[in-house]
Amino acid sequence: MPGFGNQPINVEKELSTKAQIQKILGNIPYKLTPGDTYQIVIKLDESFSQTLVLDENYKLEIPFIGTMQVKGMFFSELRQKIVQRIKAERIVDFVDFILVAPAIFEVFIYGGVKQPGIISVTPINTLWEAIVLANGFKQGGSYRQIKLIRDKMEFVFDLRKYIQEGDIEQNPRLEPGDRIYVPHASIIVKIEGDVLYPDNFELLPGESLFDLIQMAGGYLPYADRSSVEVNHIGEDGYLQIEYINETEASRFGMQNGDIVLVKSTLENKEMILIEGALHGKPTTGTEPAKIPDKLLVFNMPYIKGITLLQVLDKYGGPTILADLENSSIIREKTGENIKVDIKTLWDTRNPELDIRLEPSDHIVIPMKQTMVIVAGQVNSPGTFPFQSNRVVSEYILLAGGIDSLKGDPNGIYFIDRLGKRARATLGSEVLPGSLIYVDRNALEKTTYTIGKFSIIAVFIATIAAATVDIVSVFNSLNN
Repeated sequence: MPGFGNQPINVEKELSTKAQIQKILGNIPYKLTPGDTYQIVIKLDESFSQTLVLDENYKLEIPFIGTMQVKGMFFSELRQKIVQRIKAERIVDFVDFILVAPAIFEVFIYGGVKQPGIISVTPINTLWEAIVLANGFKQGGSYRQIKLIRDKMEFVFDLRKYIQEGDIEQNPRLEPGDRIYVPHASIIVKIEGDVLYPDNFELLPGESLFDLIQMAGGYLPYADRSSVEVNHIGEDGYLQIEYINETEASRFGMQNGDIVLVKSTLENKEMILIEGALHGKPTTGTEPAKIPDKLLVFNMPYIKGITLLQVLDKYGGPTILADLENSSIIREKTGENIKVDIKTLWDTRNPELDIRLEPSDHIVIPMKQTMVIVAGQVNSPGTFPFQSNRVVSEYILLAGGIDSLKGDPNGIYFIDRLGKRARATLGSEVLPGSLIYVDRNALEKTTYTIGKFSIIAVFIATIAAATVDIVSVFNSLNN
């Protein structure tokens, strides 16, 4: 989770995502909203399609069925009813009901955002995206006590839990008539020193020093946990300094304006600086290794005779996000920049490739720009930068959504480096370097047979450096 006032909001990217929502996925938990645009496609002797718009009374006039009252229904539920009913009453080759575009409505956002006022959204948009459309938080605006007023009821949401813990219930979708209020944060504290993410953070009343350290990513390996320094203003108005050990941290309450310093136990020792795309701790092989999506930057004590491979072992080795071709050791004593073959060293553990380190060495393992490819029956196939915590549906939206006439919302796959495909859902987690493919629907498949996925395996093998060439291969398959 980022520190206070430093939320990673890319307004331009999020707005471009909104502009691309022309065709929306049909099987997400989407609540029907007046103004929605749908399309019904039926194949008898020839294909028939008609565009439908849901009116303000939640009534929908459907060919071959008549008027349906759909208030309170979800799209997937309505789609199933329409398809089943037409198939039961008519002899048809194919029938489908598609959400072409969601309704557009206005909500009011005010308080601690940079651009308060009325914003236009869709039922696909979430509370987080409303903050984005208001140009993000003002310094001092709370991201942990956001109020959503809906139908005369008030709900409070904590976006920290959504971003850091993946609690999607803390990031609700929006509805017509919503009002969003971002209050001022009541407790803002600063933490410095030997934690993973030193920064300013917002705390809720009752949260402790332990909670703050957890939000900051936890202690670095050589943090002095026995004496964490807390600076705060006492009731007499004078600065007070307290030293809290690890067992007391969970009981020590924080105040607005506190400054916390976590010192290192190694302040007077010779050090090695490590800046790299590493796992952060040894990998055991018994559980999946967590992949940090940011560079880890920390010092470790120099030990006579220590080597580069020993350092890699200690911190779990390079992640799949590491730019191994541009890794080096900067030897500050001589000014040398020593290129190192991290990949071969890590894969082979050949001692002849290992390098003996010296005091003040700076190990640099940069992070590469990893892409995600979206191909197949989407409106704008392409490559997109990997971002943690995104799921399949978000990348498909970046690619303009599923093609309403050709795409199959239930035919979404991950394709691996060998061309093998595995079924994915809209909520599936997306890993760095993934390739997402949207298959053709049943109507399209009556006149088209997709080629073997193995023919593009050689291209997928270079997915970490995804280029337009890979997308063009899929485009050639699709046309």
